[in-house]
Amino acid sequence: MKRTIEFTLIELLVVVAIIGILASLLFPAIKQARDRSLGLICLENLKQSGLLVNSYADDNMDLLPACMTTSHGITVVSWPCTLFLSGYVAQPQRGAASIFVCPSYEPKVWDSQYSSQTYGLWVGDAQHGPVSAYVNAADRYHLSRRKLEDNRIIIADTTRSGFDGSTFQACFLTNGSGVFQDTGSGRVIHLRHFNQGGGLFVDCHAEFTAPSWLANDARYNWRY
Repeated sequence: MKRTIEFTLIELLVVVAIIGILASLLFPAIKQARDRSLGLICLENLKQSGLLVNSYADDNMDLLPACMTTSHGITVVSWPCTLFLSGYVAQPQRGAASIFVCPSYEPKVWDSQYSSQTYGLWVGDAQHGPVSAYVNAADRYHLSRRKLEDNRIIIADTTRSGFDGSTFQACFLTNGSGVFQDTGSGRVIHLRHFNQGGGLFVDCHAEFTAPSWLANDARYNWRY
């Protein structure tokens, strides 16, 4: 005669409690591993972006694409758009992941044909290159590699405050003081991964920088 095994309510509750305890121990480790993975993807995105803007500079008298400009018959073109319109990289698919977008922050995907919600490229100033063709209240510049120090951040993981209270990535990066001031719009370096700001430097290496480094960078006084 086959014997059936039955569990009492107390035994079931004990099992559920043990599963809950194990889950509470595992979830933080899983989240930490996921956050680290996303941070590494973000750094790799910045490195790939750096290779592309340097390839562009190799063919354009040592000038990087401007963070915003007017070209190819389009009034407003962000720096990633300059790269794919010029044939340096395939145009990202709308709604798909892109090397120009942080995997941890909105919109997380390439969101429109000529998206300006991407990593931010420094707007520059007259000391570091010629003005772009973009006509607005504030000029944007084509940065010259010859006029930039190797330890200068040129592309960073940015954030911008929207008029509706939302936040999203901005394709241009502004500093808090000096030649170019844009303190009202919040186009700043975001401390998105490990409470540090992801940045690409002129020498084409990418790393996370601590708030203390950003605050002490007196030449540009980055906001974050």
